[in-house]
Amino acid sequence: MIVYSYKLYGTAEQFRLVNEAIQAFQFVQNRSLALWVDAGKVPKELRQRVGFKDMSANCAKLAKEYNFCKKLNSQARQAAAKRAELGVNSYYARCKNPQIKKKGYPKFNKTCRSVEYKQTGWKFSDNFRNITFTDGFKIGTFALKGGRWLNREDAKHVKRIQVVKKAGGYHLQVVLDLDVECVELPATEQATGYDLGLKSFMTDSRGLETPNPRFLRKGLKKLKRAQRRLSRSKKKGKNRKKRIKQVQKYYAKVANQRKDFARKLAKCVVTSNDVVVFEDLNIKGLASGRLAKSVNDVGWGLFMAEVKKYCEKYRRMLILVDPANTTQACSACGCLPDQKLTLSVRTYECEHCGLFLDRDVNAAINILRKAIQLVLDQATAGQAESWSYILHCLKKAVQDAELLYVYGEATSMSQASACGASCLGEVETTQRLAHTNSDYLYLTDTLSARSAMGIPRL
Repeated sequence: MIVYSYKLYGTAEQFRLVNEAIQAFQFVQNRSLALWVDAGKVPKELRQRVGFKDMSANCAKLAKEYNFCKKLNSQARQAAAKRAELGVNSYYARCKNPQIKKKGYPKFNKTCRSVEYKQTGWKFSDNFRNITFTDGFKIGTFALKGGRWLNREDAKHVKRIQVVKKAGGYHLQVVLDLDVECVELPATEQATGYDLGLKSFMTDSRGLETPNPRFLRKGLKKLKRAQRRLSRSKKKGKNRKKRIKQVQKYYAKVANQRKDFARKLAKCVVTSNDVVVFEDLNIKGLASGRLAKSVNDVGWGLFMAEVKKYCEKYRRMLILVDPANTTQACSACGCLPDQKLTLSVRTYECEHCGLFLDRDVNAAINILRKAIQLVLDQATAGQAESWSYILHCLKKAVQDAELLYVYGEATSMSQASACGASCLGEVETTQRLAHTNSDYLYLTDTLSARSAMGIPRL
């Protein structure tokens, strides 16, 4: 599926009619859910399961009973019933899963902000710069503004459209029933390991740092002032809605900045490397700790989603490794410190080989070494030809990282590694750098997905 997004430009009267269409859509969805709820109150021996067929038939009854439901397009009413059915089916799926404790009984929609149309009720202009809604609300024609325009060939694959009310205005989302087009890029023979952090957004194995933009922190002063004004306003007062919109605009701006930053950085990372290696972080767990505000502000989850998307589009290899001991272990000799490093310690000083390096660069090199071990295991499992190029890129990246100079002395990492080898036995080092089986998960899934898509392995 491909989604194109545009902003709608029209008159205040047109947007008022859009709100009426959204309210009618919400009403049909809630009445469809109420049909299922009422069926559950009947005794078991007389109970009949309510599905989409019953909800769709109820939509026709609502159109005859209520005039505002009749104005809504028939396929839009069916889309509202489909949403209610999806909520019911999700509830049944959660009930069958014993690991989910909170089943989440379906609730009525109180804050609907969108209306969905299928194949009828709308029409694009010849140049696809305008859209006209032709249902009973007589909303009229809107001008569109977006980054990528439709053409006649793409317009044949439009599956549905959706008008969404956001803080910055009203937006049109066009869903196309098309697969993402894969683009062949020239090989770079580059592989890079990246360590995600809070002080800097990420640090690569070459020693380059990407600063953390901290969009929420920078706009926190204005946001706090707007929230104080909102808390002082009277409920159901004239100015309360204005102040709610002001707070929403601040949050929408931060979300847009964060999304734009993640998308541009992910594209740069993927297009400049044949193989990219990241930690498989438990972002949800980190966001529930004492650093929750900073973790949510940095937006790792959004960034990794963009990286995966661009890896599929540009046919690049993404490897996720287990983050255990990537920060604590020495990247030169592999030993662990006697005392665990805290977040306040920003440089890594090895007690055995004398390595004195930035802790994030040290972690990025350890991530690369873990990726090499994963690829070696896959190559020995009978897939050596498929992994030869990836292994070549990873080894070359480690060799480039070993030429980095440590802080304070003109000593390279390779010299520090030789010094550490004389202090530690090879068996001990191998044991301390051992990996877990969880590293294989995404790597295997990625290869199977590439084979299913018909993408040749690197």
